[in-house]
This record gives sequence, C-alpha cells and structure tokens, in this order.
Amino acid sequence: MRVLLETLAFLLVAGLCLAVSSAQAVMLVHYPFDGDTTSVTNVAPGGGFDGTLVGTAQVVYDAERDSDVLELDGVDLDETSSSVTITEEEFLYELDLSVTGEATFAAWIYRERLGAPHSCIFSQGHWTGAPYFGLFPEYTEGGGDLVAAGPGIAHSGAGTIPVNEWIHVATTMYSTYAAFYVNGEEVAVDVDRGGAVMAPEELSIVGMEQYSTGRWVFDGHMDDFRIYDHVLTEEEIADLAGVVVNPPPGDATRDGKVDDADAVVLATNWGDGTELDPATWDEGNFDGDWIVGPMDAAIMAANWGHGVESEGAPIPEPSVLLLLLAGLASIAAVRRTR
Repeated sequence: MRVLLETLAFLLVAGLCLAVSSAQAVMLVHYPFDGDTTSVTNVAPGGGFDGTLVGTAQVVYDAERDSDVLELDGVDLDETSSSVTITEEEFLYELDLSVTGEATFAAWIYRERLGAPHSCIFSQGHWTGAPYFGLFPEYTEGGGDLVAAGPGIAHSGAGTIPVNEWIHVATTMYSTYAAFYVNGEEVAVDVDRGGAVMAPEELSIVGMEQYSTGRWVFDGHMDDFRIYDHVLTEEEIADLAGVVVNPPPGDATRDGKVDDADAVVLATNWGDGTELDPATWDEGNFDGDWIVGPMDAAIMAANWGHGVESEGAPIPEPSVLLLLLAGLASIAAVRRTR
C-alpha cells in the first residue's frame, strides 16, 4: 500500500511539473499572414491577440516565399503609417520583459531600404518615455545592425542585416541580456540590454516604432512573425529559419536534402581550402580534411537523394558517381581557366 501511495504521489508531482512547464512555455503570437488579406489572425495555440492592419499595410503574395506576406511601405511618418497593431491590452502583460521574464522574437524580413534609420520590426511603448521596447534593423555602413532597445540598447553587430533579400532574424531576451540570430545562426550572445522593461501602457505594434510625434517604420515585407514567452534553443531557432543543425552527409545547404543545390555548392568550391584556411561543411568539405575534393563528391554521391520526397531520386549507382565526379572535374577545370 505504501509503495502504491508513493507511486501515485510521484505521478501527481510529475504531472504538476509537466503542467507548470507547459504553462510557462507559450507561443504568444504567430502571424503567418496567410489567407485573409484584410486582417491578421494569430494562429498560436492560445489564440487571441489578433492584429489590425493600419494605414497602407496589406497582405500580398510573394513569389520568392511562395506564400502570402505582410507588405509595409515604410514611408508615412505619422499616425497612419502602415503597421499591424495588437490592440488587446492583456497582451501588454503577457509579454514579460522584466529581469525575471523571458521572450523570443522571430520573423522572416525583406528590408528594401538601407538608409532608413530604424526599420522597426516590433515595438511596445513609447521611445521618449519608459517603459519601452523596440526591435529593429538600424542603418549602418556595413549593411544593418539588429538592435533591441529598452531601456538600454543591445546591438547584434554591423553588417548582419542586409537589404533586398529574405532573411530570418530572431532575438532572445533573458535577464538583462539579449542574443541575436540571423538565418538560424547566432551572431551575438549575452549582449547587455541595459535593464528590464515592465509592461507599458501603449500599443504593441509590428512594423512601426513610436517616437515623439513621428514614427520609424519598416519598409519592405515580413512573414511568419512570432513571439514566445520563453527563450528558444539554438536548435529551435535554426528550425524556424529552415536550417538543419545536423545535416546528412553531402547536405551543404543544410536543408535536410542532398540534391542539385548541394552539387552546385560542391562544384563552385571544388579545390578550395588550404591547411591554414580549410574549407567548411557549407562549402562542400564533408570529410573533415581541409580541401573540397573527390572524397567529398563520393560522400555526396553515396547520399544522393536523401530527404528528397521523390521516387526519382535514388542513391546513385557507381556509373552515376563517375559521371558526377567527371562533371565536377570539368566544372573545376573551367573555373581554373578563368
């Protein structure tokens, strides 16, 4: 009887721990910007916190993403600037950016102007009065610097945010620190953000920063915007960015597949690498030596078709391997003659 009671008590405690853990780890907002082009629906499990399109903000189809995305013009610096507002007051208190709170912000962005001073991704509160929080790519000569502000300012580093291309950005907030990720890779960690941010009394806005009588707005497109009330792991952020942390042998592009895109990478970097400056996995060096060569091609050929959802992508026969090696050698010869 005693053993039974102890077992039941253990199961009860374990269940409570799991429930608490589940309650603490929540995705607050997920805007995929799919379907309805007149509003923004939050598809996070808890629901609520839908967004309202303001000004010229609209949902449009993007061929490169092959999905609907949010389009922001980033021109009008006034109350009608294009943005998405989260009008539910409860959200201000669900997102805890105090020293005891945590958060993760993540989105795909396509920034169209380098010269825009602050192309705001998300803001909460007013810049000129505490409390305030803002996340935005800031103009730098190197191409862009992801910034988390409030009350201090944390920088990801110059040149980490390009323009005119889709990239995935993520920022985690913990204690008084921030970490930044671009395309699933960590670019800065344990950056002091200067203190905590308590719940402000103003709107939470996607695509616009509240500054004095004007606005700092985002010029471009966004997709798959997410806010979590906890810090995601590096693996989880990489997954959001579509990056495979532990790719199969031969997968240079880290997309979980060994296909033509990987062969292009291998051919482009054929013969590259020195003992002092070895080639990387992403350049086609799969065998761990310092040069991209025949052994790497053999590894790719042996795993050809891995992860490809098609009956027409089997593992190559030896003859196909020979053709692949011959093709790579030909491409390399052409490169060397240029």
